Amino acid sequence: MENTKLWSALVAASSNRHQVKDLFQVVDQLSLDDKAALVKHLMGNAGLNIGFGNNQISGSVIAQINMMDKAALGETLQAIACRIATET
Repeated sequence: MENTKLWSALVAASSNRHQVKDLFQVVDQLSLDDKAALVKHLMGNAGLNIGFGNNQISGSVIAQINMMDKAALGETLQAIACRIATET
């Protein structure tokens, strides 16, 4: 996808909050690498911290997450997000 389409959607979304859905439609079409770059840009240097309880199961989960490639991690986080959305 061209960056000009993304920037056009950003400008439209910033000028009218009801058009943010247009931005989401454009972002949905980005490649995984472009989405990762966008998230990194939006988060700046804040980073991402996920807290787990102190137990042996959490340690093994963290180890498994650290060994995942980008695609597997993305799918895992998407599954977590879907579960959270359905439980709230």
